[in-house]
Amino acid sequence: PDFAGAKDITCLVFSNDRALLAGGTRDGSVYIWESSGGVQRDTQILHVDGSASALLFSGDGRLLFSAGRHEVQVTATDTGLVLARLPIQANNPQLAYADASGGLFIADDAAGVTWWNWREGESAMIVPADYAVTKVAVTSDASRLVTASRNQQLTLWDVAKRTPLEQSLQAAAKVDALWLVDE
Repeated sequence: PDFAGAKDITCLVFSNDRALLAGGTRDGSVYIWESSGGVQRDTQILHVDGSASALLFSGDGRLLFSAGRHEVQVTATDTGLVLARLPIQANNPQLAYADASGGLFIADDAAGVTWWNWREGESAMIVPADYAVTKVAVTSDASRLVTASRNQQLTLWDVAKRTPLEQSLQAAAKVDALWLVDE
């Protein structure tokens, strides 16, 4: 891709099929390129609150979730149309998406985790701020999630009950990324 227009890129992410590449910049702009030819899509995604610091495609690549410090947006990748917005308060938001349920989980929203059903306009804080969450991963059916905290604690959660399960671990160092694999 030609990154000429995209200055100060803060994050890059491929769609699951690797057909699309999205990049967020320090000024809040988000760009989408077609991977095969590097052609930039005609989309105008902007986080007016500054840096676009978290990006995530839906499993089929038709949606792009993007987060800045004060807002999460859902954008259709084919048209660039912003489908939904959610106000947040985060220093460094991180996103996880449950494809089967359509729920988006936002880590570091007021230091907890917010669940958002963007299609219905519903959201709720499901992990309280006292857990100081920095990273989150979720199963595709949204039944379980795992969080990493500032103090390197890894916690497995029952999403429906909004309670931690007995399995908690202390990471040896800062957790940079989390994934859950359904089996």
